[in-house]
Amino acid sequence: MKKSGFKYKLAINITLIITTIVFLSFLLYRYHTSKNLKINETNNSRIILENISAQIDLLYNEMDTAISSLIYNSQLKNSLYTINNPDISQNSLEFIEQKKIIESNLGTVLFFPNISNVFLYNSKKNYFYYSGYYLNDFNYIKNSLSNNNYLNNLSDHSSRIMLGSHMSPWSPNLKPVISVYGNFSDNLLLKDTIIEAQIPYSVVDNICTQESFKNNKEIIIFDNDFNVVYPLKNYFKIIDDKELSNIKENLNKDIYEDYNKTYSYLMKKSDYTNLNIMLISNSSYINKQNFDSLVLTFIITLIILCTILGICFFIFKKLLEPLNELIDYIHSINSGSKMKLSIKDNGIDEFKIINDSFNNMLEKLKDSMSLAYESQIKEMEASFIALQAQINPHFLYNTLNSISAASDIYGSEVTQKMCQELSLMMRYITSKHQETKLIDEINHTRNYLELMKISHVDAFDYDINIDIETYDFIIPKLTIQPIVENCFKHAFSTCTPPWHISINCKLINGCYKITIIDNGIGFTKEALRDLDDFIKKYEGNKYLDSYKNLSIGGLGIKNIYSRLAIFYQGDFSFKVSYDNGCKITIERMINID
Repeated sequence: MKKSGFKYKLAINITLIITTIVFLSFLLYRYHTSKNLKINETNNSRIILENISAQIDLLYNEMDTAISSLIYNSQLKNSLYTINNPDISQNSLEFIEQKKIIESNLGTVLFFPNISNVFLYNSKKNYFYYSGYYLNDFNYIKNSLSNNNYLNNLSDHSSRIMLGSHMSPWSPNLKPVISVYGNFSDNLLLKDTIIEAQIPYSVVDNICTQESFKNNKEIIIFDNDFNVVYPLKNYFKIIDDKELSNIKENLNKDIYEDYNKTYSYLMKKSDYTNLNIMLISNSSYINKQNFDSLVLTFIITLIILCTILGICFFIFKKLLEPLNELIDYIHSINSGSKMKLSIKDNGIDEFKIINDSFNNMLEKLKDSMSLAYESQIKEMEASFIALQAQINPHFLYNTLNSISAASDIYGSEVTQKMCQELSLMMRYITSKHQETKLIDEINHTRNYLELMKISHVDAFDYDINIDIETYDFIIPKLTIQPIVENCFKHAFSTCTPPWHISINCKLINGCYKITIIDNGIGFTKEALRDLDDFIKKYEGNKYLDSYKNLSIGGLGIKNIYSRLAIFYQGDFSFKVSYDNGCKITIERMINID
C-alpha cells in the first residue's frame, strides 16, 4: 500500500509539474500566436490596401497621361483653333475634314489598355467629338452637353478633375465608369474645351474584388468629402448602413484605423487622386482563424504533453523497479526473511552501490538490533525483579506486625497457627518463578485472608469466586494478594467493621476479568489523579526505570500496575473505581499473543 501510494504520489506530482509547464508554455505560445496573427493580419491588410491604391492610382495616371498627350498635341490644337476662331470660315467639306483630324487624334490614346472612351466637347460652341465605344443617341448627348458643368469645377489652378465611379453622362444606358477630364488652360481660345477620358467601372471592380477576399474583406472608396464612390449602389458584404455611418463619423474625427468585434478597417488617402480607399475585414473571419489556431495548438500541445508524460513514466518505471525491489525487501525483513537484497541495476552503477551498501548496513543493523533487544529484555527483567523485590519485604513487614499484635491478644496458640500460615505464604513468595497460575495466586491470597481473619476475629469476611476456565491464566506472582493487603492498610483503616472483600475471576467473551472489591473508604481524588499521572508517565517511559521512584510502604497499586505493564507489555486493562468502596479491575484478552 505504501509502495503504491508513493508511486501514485510520484505520478501525480510529475503529471502536475509537467502539465503546469506545458500549460504555461501553451498560454505563452497562444499569447504570441494571437498577437502575431493580429499583426500579420494588419500587415497583410496594409499590403493589400497599398497594392489596390497603387493600381487605382495607375488607372487615373493612365487617363491623365492620355489627356496630357492630347492637350499638347499640336495638330489637335490647330484643328480646335480653326473650329473655335470665329474669324475663320469653313465650308462643309472643311468642317468634315477637321472632324476627322480631331477624332483621329482622339483615337491615338485608345492604345492605353484600360481607356474605353475619350471625349472632346465644348458646351458653349456646341460641339462634341469622341473616339471609342460607339454612341448613337446624339439627342441625348446634346441634352447632356447643355447640362454639363464639369467646366465649373475647374479652377484657375486646376487643369484636371478626377472622378470616382459614376454613371457616364453620354449614354442613356447608364454605364458606370471612372473618368478624368481637363481643359486647355494655357490657351484662352480653347480653355472652354474639355477633354475627358473614361475607364469602365468593371476594371475598378476587378481590382477591388479579388478572389481571395470572398466574404471576408471588401474595398470601399470615398471621395474627399467621404461620400461612397465605390461600390456604386452601396452594396456592402460586411457592414450595413448603420456601421457605415459609424465609420464616417470616425473618418471625420481623423480615425483612419479601427478594430471591433464585428469588423475592422484600414484607410489610405491617395495623394494623387484625393480618393480615400478603405479595406474592411470581417472580424469573424479573423476570430475563426484565431479559433482554428487555438484548436490546432491545443491538439499539438496535448500530443506533446502525452508524449512527454509517456516518456517520463517509461523512464520512472525503469527507475522504480529497483526501488520496488528495495521496498519489497524491507517488507520481507519485517516478516523475518533472511534473503539478501538483489536489485537489478539496469545498467546504472548507483543501484549496484545501493544494493551492496544496503546489504552491508543491514548486517550491521541486525547485529545492533540483537544487542539492543537483548539489553532491553535484560533491563525489563531487572525492572520486574526490582519491583517484585519491593513486594517481599513490604508483605513480610505488614504480616509480622499482624502476628505480633495477635500474640499479645490471643496467645501462643493463635500465634503458632499464624506462623504456619506465614510459612506457607513465604514458600510461595520465595519460589524462583516470577509468574504463576491464577489459581495459585488465589490460594496464596486465601492463605493471607485466613491469616488476617485470625487477627481480626469476626471483624471481616470475604468470598472468592473463580471460574475453572481461568485457573491456568498466567499472571505475575503477587498481583492479587498485595491489593487485598492494601485493603487492610488503607481501605479499612478509618472505617468501622464489618469489612468485606470480594474476589471474582471470570472468562467473559474471550477476556479474563479479575475484580477485587472492598467496602472500605476507597481512594481520594488526589490519590486517583496521582495514579492516573503515574500510568501516563509510565506508558511514555516504555515501562522502564519507574520502579526507582517506588518505595516500600508507598502505594502498592503503582507497583502492581508496573509489574503487570512489564509482564504484558502494555496489552491489558487496569481500572480503579469507587462505588460504596473500592473496585479494582484487571482485564486481558486471551487472543493476544
